Amino acid sequence: MQLLKLTTLVLLFGNGGCSFQLVDENGRTITSENQEGLLLYNGGTVCDDFFDSNDNAGIAVCKEMGYDTLSSRRSGTIWSSRQNSYSITLDNVQCPSPDWSSCSYIDHHRSCGHHEDVFLTCR
Repeated sequence: MQLLKLTTLVLLFGNGGCSFQLVDENGRTITSENQEGLLLYNGGTVCDDFFDSNDNAGIAVCKEMGYDTLSSRRSGTIWSSRQNSYSITLDNVQCPSPDWSSCSYIDHHRSCGHHEDVFLTCR
């Protein structure tokens, strides 16, 4: 039982446990800078609720993926067939600073649709 609790903490607070990824419209992982991609978290999309309130969330996520910072962000239905192939796995991301450890979120969605999916460009 103790091991299960520790694993849950790692998944919730990052440092190797969180899995962010940017994919292109064909579902291929983006590994280069300055290419816009659909943001995935643990295999599903990220809802823009609270994400758009400042750049801290975008910067924090880009840093978690190994980039220096955020170049741009937007949300919406941009690649509808690709977006609809995923479930929504992260919602209500709020980051008071540009570090993932400062962020709060819900690791499932309550009131999101794919028209609120986050797209990032990191550099």
